[in-house]
This record gives sequence, structure tokens and C-alpha cells, in this order.
Amino acid sequence: CLAANTIGEFRDAPPPIAERTSRYRKLLRRAFRAALKRAAASSEIPAEVVAPRAEALLSIVIASSLLVAAGAPAQDVRDLLRAARALAAA
Repeated sequence: CLAANTIGEFRDAPPPIAERTSRYRKLLRRAFRAALKRAAASSEIPAEVVAPRAEALLSIVIASSLLVAAGAPAQDVRDLLRAARALAAA
């Protein structure tokens, strides 16, 4: 949540903050791509959807953290995460 809140807070972040939030996004993107590549390798999903799904999942994780920080109803967050799970599995 801290990384997502920082991303949401700073439009023009100072370089040290921008570097850390960029690193967070890269690590998360890499983790999603690795998991999705494993799914593609075992023919669970088509290989061509790995990159776009990783990007979508990255955005959903950040959005869900921002929703929690903003005090959104828990059901809204659950619905978003349910959509992410369906996207990953589709």
C-alpha cells in the first residue's frame, strides 16, 4: 500500500521517490510476467497475452491499493480483485 499511495500522491515525484516507485512497478511487473509465462508454458493461457495481462494486473494491484487507502467499500475492492483473478486465469 505504501508504494501505491506514494505513486498516487506525487504527480512530479522527486527523483529518489520516482526511482523507488519505478523499481516497485518493475518488480511487480516482472513477477506477474514470470507467473503468466509459466501459465503459458503449460498451455493454460496463450503466450501472446502474457505482456498485456501483466500490465493490466499491475494496474489493478495499484488501483486496489488506492481504493483501500481512499476508504472505498470493501466490496468494491473485492470486485476489482475478483476481476483481476478472472483476467489472470482467462
